[in-house]
Amino acid sequence: MTTKKVLEIEKKFICNNIQWLTSQAQKDGFVLHESNLIENDLYFTDAQNEFIEKRICLRIRETNESCELTYKWASLKHETYYSKVENNIPLERKYKSSLREMLQNLWYLEYVEVNKTRSIYTLTKVDLQYNIVIDEIQGVGIFVEFEILAHYQVIEDLRGILDDFIANYSEFGLTEVNLPYRDLVKKHMYS
Repeated sequence: MTTKKVLEIEKKFICNNIQWLTSQAQKDGFVLHESNLIENDLYFTDAQNEFIEKRICLRIRETNESCELTYKWASLKHETYYSKVENNIPLERKYKSSLREMLQNLWYLEYVEVNKTRSIYTLTKVDLQYNIVIDEIQGVGIFVEFEILAHYQVIEDLRGILDDFIANYSEFGLTEVNLPYRDLVKKHMYS
C-alpha cells in the first residue's frame, strides 16, 4: 500500500458553456483522462464541527474500481483559493464498511454523502498537472473545477499560475462557487 501526498490548489465554478469549454480545453492540448467516473464520497466531521468550519476533509471515496481514505488538513490560506496537502490511502473496496465503523468508533460523525459523475481533462507541464474537472453533483448541479496538482511548489507561485489558467476560460460564463461539494449538498438537503 502506498500513500499519495500532493499539494492541490483549485477554484470551482458554475459554467454556462461546458461543451464549449471542454472543446477549447482539447484544442489547448488537454486530454480526456476520465469520463463519466462515478464517485461516492462519504464525509466525516468531528463533534465540534471544526472540520466543517476549517474545511478539513476526512472522507471515504468509492468508485466502480477503487476505494480510498482521504485526509486534507485546513486550507493553507483562507482567501478565494483553496489549497491543501492531500493524503490518499488506497483500500480494497471490501474494507469500506470496516473503515466506516472504525472512524465512527474514533468519534468521527458522518456529515454527508456526495454522489457525483466526474470527467477529468488533464495536461501536464513540467512538474505541474493541470486538471479541468467537470462534476455533476446529484441533486445540486453541474460544476467545473480548475485544479493544479504539484508534489512541491511555493503556494504563492501556484496562485498566479492558477489565475492565469482560469483566465484562459473566463469567456465561457464562469460564476465562482466558494463552498465545498459536501457543504453544497448539505445546504441543498435543508433548502
